[in-house]
Amino acid sequence: MRRIIPLTLVFCAFASAISTGSLARSQGAEVAGSWEKRLLAVDGKSWREGFSLALELASLPAEEGAAIAHSVYPRLRSSDTRRQILKGFYYTVPYPLHARLHPRILDILHLGMEDEDGKAQEWARDFLKMLTFRDFEGRGDDYRRFREEVRGLPLDDVVSRGLGLWMERTAATSGSVSRELDLLGRCWSTFRDVPAAREAALELGFPERLFGWAHGADAQRAVKALRVVGHLRLGEELLRQSILPLLEPGRLEEVRTAAAAALEGEQNGWAVDALLGALTSAVAEKSGGRGFIWACAGSLGRIGEKKVIPHLVALIELDGTYDTVYGVGYFGLWRLTGVSYDESHDGVFWRSWWEENRGRFGGNVAELEIPALGRQVR
Repeated sequence: MRRIIPLTLVFCAFASAISTGSLARSQGAEVAGSWEKRLLAVDGKSWREGFSLALELASLPAEEGAAIAHSVYPRLRSSDTRRQILKGFYYTVPYPLHARLHPRILDILHLGMEDEDGKAQEWARDFLKMLTFRDFEGRGDDYRRFREEVRGLPLDDVVSRGLGLWMERTAATSGSVSRELDLLGRCWSTFRDVPAAREAALELGFPERLFGWAHGADAQRAVKALRVVGHLRLGEELLRQSILPLLEPGRLEEVRTAAAAALEGEQNGWAVDALLGALTSAVAEKSGGRGFIWACAGSLGRIGEKKVIPHLVALIELDGTYDTVYGVGYFGLWRLTGVSYDESHDGVFWRSWWEENRGRFGGNVAELEIPALGRQVR
C-alpha cells in the first residue's frame, strides 16, 4: 500500500530546498563580490599582490575559482593584473614555479586569448603553447578549431594530443624541424610537471626521433634535440647507448656539450664516471673547450654525488685557469659543497677547504684524498 505524504510536508520540503538554494546563491554572490573587491583594490598597483591573489583564487575548488575568475577578469582595467590571473591559474608555488594543471586552465587561458590587449594575448598563447606544443597566431580559425576539438577533453588528453600532432608535423625532414625543436625546447617544463607528457612522449617514439637527429649531420638540429632529451628523464639503458658516444673526442664541440648537459639530474648517477672521465680528459689533455668543461661540471653538480669533490678540486689545481676556477668551481663544486664561487677560490683554497670540511660528508667520501692528476699549476 502506497504511503500518502501530507501536502503540507511536501510544501515545507520544497520551500526548504528553495531556501537552501537561495542561501547558497547568496553566499556564492557574496564570495564573488569579496574577490572582486580584493582584486580591484590592487588593480594596476602591484603585480606581486595581484599574482598572490591569483594563486589564492586558483587554489579554491576548481569550478568555484574559475567562475569567479570569469566574473572578475573583464572588470580589471589593468592588463598587468589580468595577466597575473592567467599566471596564477597556470602556475603554483613554491618556487621554482610549476604547472598547476588546473582542470579549467584552458577556459582561463581563453580569457587571455579573447583579451583586446596584445600582452595578455601573448601570455595566454605562451601558456597554451606549453600545453599543446603548438604556436597559435592570434585568435584566428586555427585557435577556434582547436577550442572545438578539445572541448570536454581532460587536460592530460589535450597534452598527449598536442604531442601526437607535433610528431606528425616533424615526420618529414623539412626546414620546419628546427623551428619545431625550438618550440619543443620552450615547453621543457611540461615534461617536468605533467606525467602524461612524458608518458605520451615515450609511447609516440620521441626518444628514437630525437636521437636520430642527435646523431645526424645537422649540428644545430642535434644540439636542439639533445636539449629536449635532457628533460625527458629517460632510463639508463637508452641514455648509455645514445648519449655516452656523443661525449667522445672527435665529435663536434657543440654536440658534445649538449650531450654532457643532457645527463644532468639525480637519476643519472650511473653517468658520473663517464662525465668525470670526459671532464678530466678535456682539462688535462685539452680535448674539450670551455663550454664542454662547464657542461660536464654542471651535470656532475646536479647529479649530486659528493664523491667527485676531491677529483674536481684536483682539476682546479691542475689547470688553474678561469675555465676551471670558475667553471668547475661554480657549476660543480658550488652545488656539491654549498660554497659560493669567488675568483680567489683556486686550487690552494679548495685543498685547504677539503681538509677542513671533509668530515662533514662522512663514510667513504670523507676518506677520499685529492688525486694527483699531473703537473699542478702553482
